[in-house]
Amino acid sequence: MKRTAQFIRTDKAIMQALIALLKEKPFEKITIQDILDETPVTRTTFYAHFKDKYEIAERMQEEYLRMQKHMQETMGQKKKVDYPVIIHSALLRNREMMEALLKIHTDRVDLRGVLARELEEEYLRSFTGVTCHTEATVYAQAMTAFQLSYLQENDGVQFSLEYVDQVMIEVFLNILRLNNRETKEYLFRKLEENQNT
Repeated sequence: MKRTAQFIRTDKAIMQALIALLKEKPFEKITIQDILDETPVTRTTFYAHFKDKYEIAERMQEEYLRMQKHMQETMGQKKKVDYPVIIHSALLRNREMMEALLKIHTDRVDLRGVLARELEEEYLRSFTGVTCHTEATVYAQAMTAFQLSYLQENDGVQFSLEYVDQVMIEVFLNILRLNNRETKEYLFRKLEENQNT
């Protein structure tokens, strides 16, 4: 089917309906009828666009990844001083979709994991070296946490706990894998200092 402007608008309306429903109930409990009730789309029209709710979720994830790629391309054309504004603007514009995607966990939809993999692959395409894979993992985990931190409702405690659990532990484990005695000694000294305070 040709993707006319109307077809694209209907796609977006269906995705927006799923996003709205995810604010009220878990993905597993949302039915096609719920989506139809949320938008003025007939069942026939729905199936002309999507096979099921899983396909909607996959398309949403693809849209988010396209936004991510566009954001990176935009940053590549600008000065580093402009990066914070570009990132902030892109993430805020797509916040609802990001929040919705984080509530969906299927074999094919896992925003946190997909973002980390994409960022890691991007890093590996750009850099080489002995510790490149470790650096890529650290970079991907940190940048993923940074993006997802926009979802926190100004709750610093929740963010810091999530950051420690999902990022810093991964960062420390990867740094400790480096064959660098000085780095390891420094980290262990810092950990001991923190335990003694």
